[in-house]
Amino acid sequence: MEIPIIFGIQGTKLSKEEADFFRNTKPFGFILFTRNLENPDQVRKLIKDLKDCADLEEIPILIDEEGGSVQRLPQTFWETRPSAKELGLNFQEDPKKAMNLTRNNYYEIGLTLKDLGISVNAAPVFDIQYQSTHEVIGDRSFGSDPYAVSVLGRAAAEGLKNAGVIPIMKHIPGHGRTTVDSHFNPPVIDASLKELRKSDFIPFQENSDLPFAMTGHVQLNVVDPNHPTTLSSKVIEGIIRDEMQFQGLLISDCLFMDALPDTVPERVQASLKAGCDLALHCHGNIDDMKKSIVNIPPISSKTKERWDSTLEWLYSK
Repeated sequence: MEIPIIFGIQGTKLSKEEADFFRNTKPFGFILFTRNLENPDQVRKLIKDLKDCADLEEIPILIDEEGGSVQRLPQTFWETRPSAKELGLNFQEDPKKAMNLTRNNYYEIGLTLKDLGISVNAAPVFDIQYQSTHEVIGDRSFGSDPYAVSVLGRAAAEGLKNAGVIPIMKHIPGHGRTTVDSHFNPPVIDASLKELRKSDFIPFQENSDLPFAMTGHVQLNVVDPNHPTTLSSKVIEGIIRDEMQFQGLLISDCLFMDALPDTVPERVQASLKAGCDLALHCHGNIDDMKKSIVNIPPISSKTKERWDSTLEWLYSK
């Protein structure tokens, strides 16, 4: 029985200990980072080994390949891609051109990933850019206009789909207002629901039919002043599921970020209990992975249905 967790790995090769652990635990999928990537042949071999461990050809292999400041594939072998911000600069002057450029750019990214065996891209970013936005979002946002972010994010998702790669829209319900980096500090948003509905929520709500989304570790004080979104059933059920009507697969952002309280194993449990379908365990430390699967529930039938719907979306015309 699969477990609802995405694991990272330590290096460029799968160790015997990792391989044995993955065969026994059957994680839902894997995520790759720069530390795992050297050259095309090495990446293909690594992915083959991961699939062999899982004994599944369709197991999700994830990466963050946005372009701009977030490119995991080393530019020694792979092309440098423009940031979302660069693509968004064209929108005011020529929206159609900006949409086509964005769609084509992400299509090319998708073809590169597909060729390597990577099936899911944790992109694009649907967060809105503000003057006060922390640089952790920075050039990853398509801009400050909710409409522009909505349509360019959609174009990016379509480009990936056309290449045969599943997109993940992030960071729902919106990370743009935050002035701190959630890797190190808890981002707190004090805006009213009225303000959020007129801005940050729009790109996600307009694209709620997309099949896959990633939470932001942002605390919406107006909804839940005690928990960040990833650990908040009030935000996940009340805002993401009910108000935004997003019914797709929901994965947590990386659970190693210091925005979250408690230990990583506790965060895994809390994120799943709050309503995330999948927990994202990025760092590849096998001792911590072993601790994180203690008492973890098997993947739910609802999560399986959402994954099946994601595949149906990918292969639909």
